[in-house]
Parts: sequence; C-alpha cells; structure tokens
Amino acid sequence: MSAISKYSNYSQFQNVNSKVNAMIQFDKSGTPGQIIGSDGATGLIWVDSDPSSASYWSEFPATQTVDIADQNIENVDTIELVNIIDSSGSSGTDTQLLSRNTLGSVWIDQSDVIEKWSEYPATQTIDTSGNDISNVKNIGITGTISNNAKLTVNFDVDFPSISMYNSVASMNIQNGSMNFTNVASGYQTNMYSGNRINVQDSTGTYQGNLQPPTNDNNNRFLQGNGINSKVYVNVTDNNPSVQLTNQGENIYSKSDLTSLYYNNGTIETLRLDSTAGTLTINDGTNTSVLSTTGLTFSGVPYSRNMVNSSLIYSSAAIYADSTYPPATNLLIRNTYSYSGWAFINTAIGSKFNYYFAPQSPTTTVADIKGISFNYFNVTQTSNDAQIFCTIYTKPQVGDPTFYHSKRNYIFDQTITPTINTAYQACVLVDKSLISYYYETQIQYELDPLNQVGPFLPTEEVLSVTLSSSSSTPAGTMSVVLQKLNIIMDGFTKEFLLVSP
Repeated sequence: MSAISKYSNYSQFQNVNSKVNAMIQFDKSGTPGQIIGSDGATGLIWVDSDPSSASYWSEFPATQTVDIADQNIENVDTIELVNIIDSSGSSGTDTQLLSRNTLGSVWIDQSDVIEKWSEYPATQTIDTSGNDISNVKNIGITGTISNNAKLTVNFDVDFPSISMYNSVASMNIQNGSMNFTNVASGYQTNMYSGNRINVQDSTGTYQGNLQPPTNDNNNRFLQGNGINSKVYVNVTDNNPSVQLTNQGENIYSKSDLTSLYYNNGTIETLRLDSTAGTLTINDGTNTSVLSTTGLTFSGVPYSRNMVNSSLIYSSAAIYADSTYPPATNLLIRNTYSYSGWAFINTAIGSKFNYYFAPQSPTTTVADIKGISFNYFNVTQTSNDAQIFCTIYTKPQVGDPTFYHSKRNYIFDQTITPTINTAYQACVLVDKSLISYYYETQIQYELDPLNQVGPFLPTEEVLSVTLSSSSSTPAGTMSVVLQKLNIIMDGFTKEFLLVSP
C-alpha cells in the first residue's frame, strides 16, 4: 500500500507532508548530542539529554506504582519507605528485624539474632552496657593485660563477683571450685565447694576449712610457712576465736575481749610506718592510740607520766620577794610525816612568792599542759587563804610591769578547806589524770578577778609561781609545801622541795 493511499484525501496528505518538511527544517537547527523533545506549548524543542534519564526522576515524583525492576537507583537524596513486604508477603511486626534467606528478604525476631552472637566472635571492643547477654555458653577473652589492669565479672545469682588482676596468671571456675594461680611466684589458691581454702607453693599445700570444726585439723582457717605461722578460726558454741601462733595454744576469743595473748609476747607481723602509723584500741568509752612516736590514752600522751625529778633546796632565786625564806615545821614532820618548805604568816602582810623557771627560754603557754602541787594545810579554813598559782609571760616593749600577761588559779571556791589535811592542787588539767597518794585532790579554777594581758598560746613563759595571800590575818596561815609538778607532753618536771 502506497503512502498516499493511507490517507482518505489529498488534503490530509499535504498536511502531513507539510509537517514532515517542518520537522526536516527543525532538525537542522539542533546541535550534536541533543534530542527532540516537547515543552507542550511551543511544540517540538531540542533538549540536551533524555528526559527519561534517571537523573530527572527526582523532579517528577511518582504518583503511582513505578516498576524499577532491573534498574539502579542513583543520586537520589531521600527514599521514603512506607511499608516493606518480605518474600513471604509479610509486613513484619514491631521490634522485628529485616534479614534474608534463600528466598529473599524476611522479617525475623530479635532473639533469633542474639542466639547467633556466639557464632561470630568479636574482633574489637563491643559496648554492651544496658543490654543483656542471654543464652551464651562461653565468654572467651584473649589478649595482653597491661600493668594494673583488672578484669571484673559479676553474676547476680551464681557468684557475687569474680575479679582478676594482672598478677593472677589464670582463673578457673568449674564444678564448684575456684582456682587462682600466680605463675611468677609459684603460689596457687583454691577455693572448693566444701568451703575449704588451699594455699599451695613449691614446698607443699596448706589447707583451711571455713566450716564448723570437728577436730583440730579442721580448725585451720589459713596456714602459711612464714616462721611456721598459722591463723586459726574457731566457731564452736557461737564463740568465735582467732589463734595467732607459731606453736600452739594462744587464743583471742569473743569471751575474752579484755586480753590478747601471743606465744612469745611479740607480734612479728605488725609494723607501723608512714602509711599505717597508728594502732587504736577502743572499749566503747575510752580510746588508746599507739603510734611510731608515742602512746595516748583518751587523747592524753602517756609520756606525761614520765617524771623527771629534781631536789630543790631553799634559794633566794626562788623565794625572791617573800617575807621570809622557807622554814622547817618539825611538828608537822613528826606528827604527820610530812615535810617540805614551811611558812607561817607571823606578821600582818607577810607572804611568800616562790618562782619556778620553765623548761627553756622558749617554752610557751601552749607547751604547759598542766600543773599540780602538793601541800599540807595546817591552820586555814578559808578557801581564799589557800596557796594560789600564777603563770607569768615574758614582758614586751611598752609593758608597765615585769611581765606581759598573767593568769591566776585559785582553790575551788565551793569547798571549805580542812585543817591538818594534805591537798593536791590540779591546775589546767583534770584531776582524774593526775596520780596522787593520800592527798585530797582539789580542782583549781581560773581567778576571774586577777587576769592581765591576752595570754596567747604563743607567749613565752617567764615563771610558774606559787604564792600566799598578804591579806590573811597574822598567825592564821600555816602551810608546808612539798612539791611542784609542771606537766608537758614529753614528760613531767617534778620539783621536790627539801626541808631546810
């Protein structure tokens, strides 16, 4: 059939022919590589590339199902997936994961994936914090443990905790036993399901039981070979005891909390150094502390009880501005066996002042922890007329007197003195901390009316002075002063006053 016969009349053919000629002329206006397209309004146009190319897909979002079988999707910024159908036609459920099998994509449960973790050993660090590891038979860890490294595995039910440090070469937990081996030192420790601990080295095995003992061997909690040392634990009759010994029968028990016995009287294993400098014992009320430099009882150094005594004879350097020098009272010595420096105020205004120097020129107020002195009250019943104690500090520039500060300490004003009685005065220190012998202890108190200066702890001490009152009526003040103690942390200085 000819081309003309295809059309019903000649005018139609001419129309077609005209369009063909127009296309021929249009074709000449293009450039190599362009293709013919259309923009709708103008008609045919030359375009630079194929509008059907995948590079134009993002400009024309699909409004219906698009078959992209056997086609690649490239250079697309976003693909929104509303629903994914696997090879079985399932859309999956919440928490399921998309996997594949021989048929294609398939939705699976998360537990199916966790069960396969053991089939794929980790080759790098995995952070499992906040996630459970279930149905895993073994956990294998291989590698080098650096210095001070530690591996800790905690199990809530089977074992409270298991820790392995870099000094432990291997650790096994099997059939109710736990083994620790230190290859470097050759020691091995085993803990068995029968509540037993074994410590083993090259010389043998030392066993210990944690269960109630049935004989002497079962008493052994731990046994070592350091000077044949042993540690025993005995839990019989609800009275636990610990035995520290290298031979036999010395025991510290709950029923004997007041004593601790050792075989040879020493503790060879106890060392006090800069990191463990004290040993403290407390009975619920009192505390004693042993250190490398001293021993204290409830905060009071025991060294205060170390007495350094000196015999002091009558000397003008001590009685200085006293009305009379010290005397001897033979009646008191013969009747009460009490001697020392005696004084009687035979005249109105007579008095004594006995000045005692401190340990050194640099002794401070803070260095003096307490003062005590012993005397025999012969005649006086007034607490205002008893011996009093004064501490003077060294004068400073501008001071109007021979001292800078002073504090005066007097007899307890609530107590009435008794004649022919030996007293011990306790100043700056509780009387319970001062030893005494057949004296009546009196806690001296600070005189509120006789204080001068700031009396700072750093002020250097000039003198510790014992005095009598010059206002006492004549003949009513008769005493015998026996000794003075100045207490410091390192020792106590005792001045024994020799009767003239």
